[in-house]
Amino acid sequence: MQERIRELCAAINALVDAANFDVTHCANEFGYSVGEIMSAPEQTLEQLLRYGPARRHDGLRGFLDMSQKLRDMGFMYCGHGYFSSVFQHAATPGVVYKLSMRTDDAYAAFALWARANPNPHAPVFHDIQRGRRAVVFAIKEYLPLNVAQSRGQLPRDFTSYRLMGRVSANKPNTMYRRNLVKYLREVRKFFEGVATIDIHGENLMFDPDSKRIIVTDPVSFTKSSEDYQCCSTT
Repeated sequence: MQERIRELCAAINALVDAANFDVTHCANEFGYSVGEIMSAPEQTLEQLLRYGPARRHDGLRGFLDMSQKLRDMGFMYCGHGYFSSVFQHAATPGVVYKLSMRTDDAYAAFALWARANPNPHAPVFHDIQRGRRAVVFAIKEYLPLNVAQSRGQLPRDFTSYRLMGRVSANKPNTMYRRNLVKYLREVRKFFEGVATIDIHGENLMFDPDSKRIIVTDPVSFTKSSEDYQCCSTT
């Protein structure tokens, strides 16, 4: 399956490189995040074509054409971030493809670091391919915390805020605290001076195989309001 994963990553990058659009400028013109433009239903984008700024129509049309080609290849949309969209493909079950339209984003640096420094709380990256205009990450599929909780795989009263409160607290170890704090300190130490720790509910997921919390995107080049004291390297 690894070869198929590499082929699909390369295919996504080839489509993006060949497409006639600049999704970042499109998003700015229409007042959306890049991820929202990339994940918007086609009807919504067609409405933007009718009513949005005329100078962005060609670029948005090029993006719609690329999105259709992704669907034709069998990619299925399953989520988005601010600069990215996430897809699945039936040929590689248990794998998701994150298409990031920023080649200079902190996530690429974190992904390379995580592959070189495996950790039970870090996501598994099957492949990373950088194209001319985007980066594609093939990642093991994890469960959102609310899904894991609905299936009874987390404590009933568990929330990301409660978890991070425990991580921050100077109290005896809980089931998550020791290893998770150690992991976040390692990340913080490596990226110190370059990026900050950025932890919130959408950056935490659950691995049903290992029964562990996975911190999927813990760093940001922009200082976060949630730069946890527990992660201090001093």
